[in-house]
Amino acid sequence: MDANHSTDPARGNRNLSAYERLAVAAAIISIASLAAPWYRLGFDPSLDRSGLEAFDFGAAAIVLTMVAVLTLIHLCRTGRPPAVPPREGALVAAAGIWTAVIATFLVFNPPSVDVDGLETRYSIGFGLVIILVSAGALAVSGLRIRDRDRDRGAMRAQEDQSPGVSSPSRSS
Repeated sequence: MDANHSTDPARGNRNLSAYERLAVAAAIISIASLAAPWYRLGFDPSLDRSGLEAFDFGAAAIVLTMVAVLTLIHLCRTGRPPAVPPREGALVAAAGIWTAVIATFLVFNPPSVDVDGLETRYSIGFGLVIILVSAGALAVSGLRIRDRDRDRGAMRAQEDQSPGVSSPSRSS
């Protein structure tokens, strides 16, 4: 087991790569953005709605996806990566793309409110922009993690197939 895949949970999470830290930060920021205004009405700020106030299937899917990303990274760092492909990087990238799709849907389908008999649609608040940026960061970090793991695998395969290179022998 290499140094990054320790069985000690605390030590394993301290050994996160830069892109894994980026993915963790993006997931936490996405969840925290629920407190920010997702939808705004310019003429009456008291009618603005945060992600928690506008909580629906889309928000629930984003939260569930972010919790899954955090769990996946924790499991991979503690020596329990997914048993079958796709691996960590591809799953993190897919989570970022999925979150971007959900957030884009939420941007183009804002709720409406009845103000004095006139139905008015909300505009986008900065909370949804935060989600979109976090989703992009998550997708990029997942692709970088995947590339890193693929490069490590290629180097291991090359070392295993090198005919002239012998490993040092151990003496007892």
